[in-house]
Amino acid sequence: MVKWHHVLGNALRDYFSDTCYSVGIDRELKIKQFVDILIIEEHEGENREHRLKGFENLSKYNVITYKSLRQPLDSWALDELTSYYVLFRKMISPDQDKLISEEEFKLYGISTRFPEKLKKQELLEYKNPGVYEITRGSKKIEILIICEMPREKKAALWQMFNTKTEMIEYGLSEYKWKREDYRKLVFTELVMKYQEEGIKMSYTEKDFKRDVALDIIGFLSTEERLQGLRPEERLQGLRPEERLQGLQAEQILKNLSAEEIKAYLRSIEQ
Repeated sequence: MVKWHHVLGNALRDYFSDTCYSVGIDRELKIKQFVDILIIEEHEGENREHRLKGFENLSKYNVITYKSLRQPLDSWALDELTSYYVLFRKMISPDQDKLISEEEFKLYGISTRFPEKLKKQELLEYKNPGVYEITRGSKKIEILIICEMPREKKAALWQMFNTKTEMIEYGLSEYKWKREDYRKLVFTELVMKYQEEGIKMSYTEKDFKRDVALDIIGFLSTEERLQGLRPEERLQGLRPEERLQGLQAEQILKNLSAEEIKAYLRSIEQ
C-alpha cells in the first residue's frame, strides 16, 4: 500500500535533487532513547489519600523526567519528555492505527530547583505549593518543584532531594520506608551525590545505621537482642534492686562468702 508521506517525500526528493539538501523517507533514528522514570499502574486498589504529594492523580502510564540541582528543567527537557511519551505510547499500543487512549498517560517534569528558564519560556500555572502545570497541545504536563514542597510527611520523599540541608534531613527522618534494601541503597546513593555536590549533612551514615538498628530491634527476640553482650554490658544502667529482681534469697546468698554475710549482718545490727 502506498503511503501519503512516501508520495510527498518522493516529490520533495525531486524538488531538492539539485540543492544542498537531501530527503529521507521512513528513516530509522538509530539512537537509544531512555525515559528517566516510568510509573505504571499494575492493578487497582491503592488509596489515593496516602499518595505522595503531586502524585495524587496518577494515570495508568506516567512518564517522568527529573532534573537535579545542576540540571535545568527547560523547554528542551519538556520536548524530550513529550517525545518519550509519543514513542512509549506507540511501543505499547497493540495496534498502531488505534493507539492506547492519551487519557491513559500523564507527563511529569520534576525539578530540584525552581526552573527560572522554563518560566520565561512557558506559561507556568500555579496549582499548590511545589506543584505547577503547563499545557502543551492536547497534553498537560505536571511540574513538581522540590525546593518549594511543603514540610509535611506527604512530601517527605521529595525533601530528601531538596537543596537545603535541614529539609534533606527532615525527609530522611520522616519518610517511612517500606523495604530495607531500598532504604540502604537510596541512602548510600544520596550520600555519594551530596558529597559530589558539596552539600554537607549532619545526618551521617552512622546515624542511618543507628536508625536501621532501632527499626529492626523490635522484631528480635530477647535472646537475639542480648547476643554478643558481656555480662557487665547486660547489667549496665540497671539499679541494684532491678539486678536482683526475680532472684530467691538463697540464690543471692550462694554468691556471697561467709565473711561478706557476717559483715552485712553486723552493719544492720548497729
